[in-house]
Amino acid sequence: MLKRLLLLIGFVGAAWVPAAGQLQFSGTAHTYLYSYEAADGNKRGDFYQGLRFRTWLKDAPQLQLRSYMRVAQRGDPVDWEARWYHGYLRWQPDARVDLRVGRQFLYDGVINATADAFSVTAEPVNDVRLRVVAGLETPRDRAFDILSPDDGYVVGGHASGRIAREARLDVSYFQRTRSDDLVW
Repeated sequence: MLKRLLLLIGFVGAAWVPAAGQLQFSGTAHTYLYSYEAADGNKRGDFYQGLRFRTWLKDAPQLQLRSYMRVAQRGDPVDWEARWYHGYLRWQPDARVDLRVGRQFLYDGVINATADAFSVTAEPVNDVRLRVVAGLETPRDRAFDILSPDDGYVVGGHASGRIAREARLDVSYFQRTRSDDLVW
């Protein structure tokens, strides 16, 4: 059994070396420490650690994984919390098409949400931009959970186009539900 495990580790390691050479990574990490005195006179401290990154294959930069998340120890009593703000796979085959799947911040016209969604943005002709979005609501505290369709969903579309040199027309629709109640 040990020989098989070592052989498997060897094969995985040998396959990983060329793949790792093709993997590109860009990102930042940040740490914040806050120390303060509350109104009740107690001294407190909060700790935040965040990571923002994007990664792609050297030969396929049009396909990227992007994410931003953070952990924090804060409050009274002190408690750990983790938040996942966005994390999505993005495919941009050319400058006119952008497909995303995963947790993303959506903001176009009346579309304003963070959702675990699929979104497509396209520019079929110059000065005309279209976006379609469909997905699930995210936890309000942006926890690392994915909710079910029964908890809520989002669906929407946005079209924007220049109708004159100084005029642009935007048309958008967005529907957000939570537990079968229309919210937006």
